[in-house]
Amino acid sequence: MCEVWTSPGDQLGVKIFREEAFVWVDREEQNRAWWAVFMLDCVSRVGYPRDSSILEVPCPDIRLPSDTSAWDEGLMPSKNLTILQPRSNQDLGPFATMAEATRLLSRVLEHISAKDVNEQLQ
Repeated sequence: MCEVWTSPGDQLGVKIFREEAFVWVDREEQNRAWWAVFMLDCVSRVGYPRDSSILEVPCPDIRLPSDTSAWDEGLMPSKNLTILQPRSNQDLGPFATMAEATRLLSRVLEHISAKDVNEQLQ
């Protein structure tokens, strides 16, 4: 018997968009919307503990949101930063910094909710 499990985020259609959008604005809007939902989900887990997130945990190669000032001015970023990419703090805007901090918080929450010590040490 094969069982299929999907997260509530998948059921709602909230997922990391890996396919390329038509223009960078659409791609950035999708990326920012996903990060905003991820942040809200993660912060809500602090106040109302539950075992898992409604969204998939972002992998290290996911794109961070572009610089906020460039986004507000409609300027396409010169490069797409990922979580593990080496960079200076000046390369990140406030929204991307919060996204990165929230991802770290999600990892902490995963470790706290782990039932087995070796379960989350991946």
